[in-house]
Amino acid sequence: MSEGFVTISQKLNSKGTERYWRKFVFPNNESKKVAILILQEPKYMDNRIEPALISAVNFVSNNHKQVYVFNLLPVKKEKLKIENIDYLKEVMRSNVSEIKSVVDNNYSSNNSVDLIYGARVAKRFKNVNKNNELSEILLDTIKLLEKNKKIELKAFFDKDNCLAYTSYGKAVYSVKGYKTDALNSLLEQ
Repeated sequence: MSEGFVTISQKLNSKGTERYWRKFVFPNNESKKVAILILQEPKYMDNRIEPALISAVNFVSNNHKQVYVFNLLPVKKEKLKIENIDYLKEVMRSNVSEIKSVVDNNYSSNNSVDLIYGARVAKRFKNVNKNNELSEILLDTIKLLEKNKKIELKAFFDKDNCLAYTSYGKAVYSVKGYKTDALNSLLEQ
């Protein structure tokens, strides 16, 4: 990890039941870049920091001064049921709104924000993503941010040049540009 003291903060929703993001800061890093990682924390809302999360943050820490970690969909897996679709869409909208807010507060004409994807799309997510209602909320925002040159979409890759799902045991080997069409194919039902 980048040398120097690392400060960590987080933002929860008003009820304290969902965490929008965790923020890691590397004060001694001379980079001005900010990264947003979209991951899938194995133990959601557990205050421990999982090895997968540490691995992902560590991989980008030398090139970024601040790293925000978002979950693909910040709910406990028990809530991932089709009968909860309205609630899940509301959570996704709030999550995406927070992503947009972080981008708006951190991009500049000289530095776009790196939005780096690294979440395994679990079967439970796909089962509730009927008609791509959840994924479209995320993808519409990503496309708009890309169009306005506020972000650069990237992804974690393993040694075999396949997506490295950081919570699924694949070691991250590189971070490269990624296309919204590819992300759409990954997320869709």
